[in-house]
Amino acid sequence: YGTPPSGTDRSGGSRWQKLTFQVAALIFLPITILVLIVAFGSTSLHLSGMRQLVGDRDERAARSVANAINDQLFHRSDQIQSLAIRGNESSSLTNVLESSAFLDQEFDLGLAYVSPEGQIIASRGQLENWENLLAQAHSKNIEMSANMGSGIHFSQAIEFPDDNFIVLVYASIGQEGPYAVGAFSVTSVVHQPLFSAFIPGERSSAIVVDKNRNILYSLGESLPEHINETHPGVAEVLEGESGATYFPINGSEHVTAYSPIPLVEWGVVIEEPWESVTNPLLNTTQIAPLAVIPVLILSLIALWFGTQRIVQPLQSLQLRASK
Repeated sequence: YGTPPSGTDRSGGSRWQKLTFQVAALIFLPITILVLIVAFGSTSLHLSGMRQLVGDRDERAARSVANAINDQLFHRSDQIQSLAIRGNESSSLTNVLESSAFLDQEFDLGLAYVSPEGQIIASRGQLENWENLLAQAHSKNIEMSANMGSGIHFSQAIEFPDDNFIVLVYASIGQEGPYAVGAFSVTSVVHQPLFSAFIPGERSSAIVVDKNRNILYSLGESLPEHINETHPGVAEVLEGESGATYFPINGSEHVTAYSPIPLVEWGVVIEEPWESVTNPLLNTTQIAPLAVIPVLILSLIALWFGTQRIVQPLQSLQLRASK
């Protein structure tokens, strides 16, 4: 009857199996690897670009807010200096203050003329508040006669009721006083520039911090009233630096942008998770590489189907022909 040569079945099947694996290795596998590299590479580049874009945007916002606040403070110092000049030219300091109602908006806590010893000569606003403010100013070693000279001086931020901070700005009348003093809340200077440049969102915050690391004003997520020097951006901004940094927190990466306010040694710090700023539709590109998985599965199914419908019948035909 004849017997097929030894190894015919095995060698024929082996050749077809090798062909199947060669087709997979030479066609499907390289294409799959290439698609994965392109997909994951483009996603990585996209995320890196968005990360940098959010950091640059927040840094520009921080600088814009800091410059706007610095300009408002400089404007108030000019107004107090003008008030000091008017006081030097007038015989009645009370009359000068009564004609200065146009300054009430900038100095929401009032104006005053004060002696070098800290005694109130004339004032606009509540006398009780003035006495309290001056007492706190002197308790912080802000001695007008020692520090003022003939220039402009901003006091440290003084904590006031209702969780607000107050700042005094002094200008001397002549060489030995008295002094023109204006009092304003930090909120009146900071709120509008910060609110116009920063839209608070989930897990985001914007703060103005002084050299003692007190949070003078904040928008967004609440933070401790006194932040330590390890908080990102705080140490840098209080040293007069501006920029942006990234740090991980609670499973996401936050961007912190900061810029100094040199006139009063304050700083603006904006913090938010950069992923939350991007368009939700753009975030879906992070899962784009997963589309390669169905393609790979379909390719394997097609390869298996081709093996079942083409290779195996050919193997069977070869076996019958050999017999």
